[in-house]
Amino acid sequence: MGLFVKGEMKMKYQVFQDNEPADCFHQNNISRTWNNSIFDSFEEAIKYAIHWSYPYDSEEIEKVYNGYWKDKVIVNIPVNMSICEFPVMMEVREIVY
Repeated sequence: MGLFVKGEMKMKYQVFQDNEPADCFHQNNISRTWNNSIFDSFEEAIKYAIHWSYPYDSEEIEKVYNGYWKDKVIVNIPVNMSICEFPVMMEVREIVY
């Protein structure tokens, strides 16, 4: 018998900043896209982390994702995504949802 009952739970990915779910930093009425840090795919989660860390639009996020971060982010391993002298430790964790 498996760990999961078919159709009840599945693996998702959640973005964390400094060991806290990124959406806990959400401030109401700034952007509705910030209030959800859980994603169906690893790629979506990385793009959210990039967007969280950089002041880029969607097109630029795609470029940065494909040009650099796609191969640098490893599941469950924190990575510094800062663009300044202060670290912004982002992590994409695999979760059961």
